[in-house]
Amino acid sequence: ESDSWEISIEQEFLQKRVLAGVTYFDSDLTNLIQFDMATFSPQNVGAATSKGTESFVKFRIMDNLDLNLNHTWNEAIDATGAPLRRRARNKFNASIHHNWNDKLDSTVGVFYKSNIRDGTFSASDYATVRAAFSYQLLKELKFTVRGENLLDKKYEEIPNYGTAGVSGYAGFIYNFQ
Repeated sequence: ESDSWEISIEQEFLQKRVLAGVTYFDSDLTNLIQFDMATFSPQNVGAATSKGTESFVKFRIMDNLDLNLNHTWNEAIDATGAPLRRRARNKFNASIHHNWNDKLDSTVGVFYKSNIRDGTFSASDYATVRAAFSYQLLKELKFTVRGENLLDKKYEEIPNYGTAGVSGYAGFIYNFQ
């Protein structure tokens, strides 16, 4: 169960070439269940809070080129003041998006996540690089391709559970209109 509220503000600057915003959020949680890695069983934490900010800045460098910066700061703690499991205090994303023409789009980005605690274990902070491309083949058909962890970073999102190295994905989106 949770009671939450948030407040946001966004503002454009420099003839709509820059858009910035920030959101403050605050959640009170009761009967929070989280997994205990030491006992391999669910645990009722009871009361907890999660509060912080999400902020972004989008720079329109040219009509077809954007730079996006996003940051989330989250203080998620239980009633004793201990950090909640698997909740990073900081997440940061920086990406550059280019629309080459009416058909081809590309995005390259860096994602950073601060360390997390998971019971007696913890996972270190990490950063990964990804790239995504889409091509509009027909009015209703778009082809997509994406590469994850392009620098083959060894990291853990959950302590003692590995993640994929360099990975690639492809697909399509069909619009039934």
